[in-house]
Amino acid sequence: MKNKQVELYKKVYNNKEYGNTSIKNLRYLLPQIKKLSPKTLLDYGCGRSKLADRLEESLDLVIYKYDPA
Repeated sequence: MKNKQVELYKKVYNNKEYGNTSIKNLRYLLPQIKKLSPKTLLDYGCGRSKLADRLEESLDLVIYKYDPA
C-alpha cells in the first residue's frame, strides 16, 4: 500500500497544474492576514509552496511550509 501511495504522489507532483489552486484564493487571504498581523504563518499542505512564496513576497512575516505528503 505504501509504495502505491508513493507512486500516486509522484504522478500528482509531475502534473504542472498541481499546487495552483490556492493562488486563486490569494486575493481573499491577503487582506485577512494583513488584518491579523501575525509574525508567523504555517502553510500546512503547502504542496509546491506557491501560495506561501507569494505571501512571503507581499508580507513581512516568517512562513513555515509543511506538506505531509
